[in-house]
Amino acid sequence: MQTFEQVYKEKLKKQLEQFLDNPIIVSSDISYDPLIEDANAIVAVIKTGIGQASSRNDYDLIQTTFTVNFILDANNTQLLLGALTSLIWNYNGKWDTLTLNVWNVLIDKLQEKPYIFKPVFTTPVPVGGINKVKSATKTIDAVNVMFNISVSYSSNVDLKPDDFTLIIDDAPFPIRAVRYDMASAPAYEPINDLGEQFSTQELFSENIVFTFRLLKSLPGVDALQDILSDEFFGNDFLSGKDLKLKRGNKEVEVQLTSLQEIYEAGTKIMLLTLSRW
Repeated sequence: MQTFEQVYKEKLKKQLEQFLDNPIIVSSDISYDPLIEDANAIVAVIKTGIGQASSRNDYDLIQTTFTVNFILDANNTQLLLGALTSLIWNYNGKWDTLTLNVWNVLIDKLQEKPYIFKPVFTTPVPVGGINKVKSATKTIDAVNVMFNISVSYSSNVDLKPDDFTLIIDDAPFPIRAVRYDMASAPAYEPINDLGEQFSTQELFSENIVFTFRLLKSLPGVDALQDILSDEFFGNDFLSGKDLKLKRGNKEVEVQLTSLQEIYEAGTKIMLLTLSRW
């Protein structure tokens, strides 16, 4: 049987090795002297904090935090901080998967279960002072760098947001939203076939409304946002174009109903509302 921590720390090690030439030792225990054999190594001691599981038996959503304590030669501090900056830039908030061997009591044997998860990192920070540590060849000045990782993971909860694409005149543009919602809004009209005393309603249309909230990026980063920004000060309006919304392998024709750009407290947000009927 395996824990999420066991499998994830090996994945974390491989990710860090992309940005560091120093050997990396990943451990859950610091009771030994890991720098004795190689003073140039970087030790990552990973501890799992208290996690919170779902209260539903059939949902295995778990939220937890890992604390990573790096121990290394003080001369390598900036190398590690630079590597962690690259780690954050490449993997923070990125959906990933791993597989655990979990004991299933219903079939009385180990079962492979794929888990989906998304790590969210804190910025690394050196803590404490310098400690003298003996290696096989010399005494080094060792420092500690702390780093936290918050993770939500599950094998059966639909955590990952869907991928949407707005197709404008046959040109596809991914919608990178931080939030989206879909709502069905049927419209009725009153009818009165039985006189003034009795009236009924008849379905007039079925309106499906899609709302996307996007964090505004700098020009040139997101092609769709560049097009949406031109809606306010340009002359080539989306209302005159053929619009389709795609999710997975399904595609529907839509009409642009509203677009807002909001600036408040240092953040720009775009609200894109599309509808179909």
